[in-house]
Amino acid sequence: MKIRSLSHVGITVSNFEDAVDFYSRTFGFLRAPKGGVVEIFEFFPSVPSQHPVWNKPGPTHFTLDVKNVKQWYNVLKAKGITFLCEPQNTDGTEWVFMKDPDGNLYPFK
Repeated sequence: MKIRSLSHVGITVSNFEDAVDFYSRTFGFLRAPKGGVVEIFEFFPSVPSQHPVWNKPGPTHFTLDVKNVKQWYNVLKAKGITFLCEPQNTDGTEWVFMKDPDGNLYPFK
């Protein structure tokens, strides 16, 4: 048995309309080129956001596989997207982490 692909990712946000705008503008899609979907949820009443705790069991991020990490970084940085650092290279793999408006982390590699 094999897993064929990632079907979708669910993200809880503080403002639905702002999140749809952000993800559409930043990535150009809410459905990925190979069919994966970004599901966006807003709940009422909402609970205050907590930043991911890296050393706590559970999900912390999902990674977007892109061509030319530096180009993505430069284009999104020019649009005002916040990054944790400039693109890095580890053992020949370029990567960088961006933040969405709610502080969720998304690495590009």
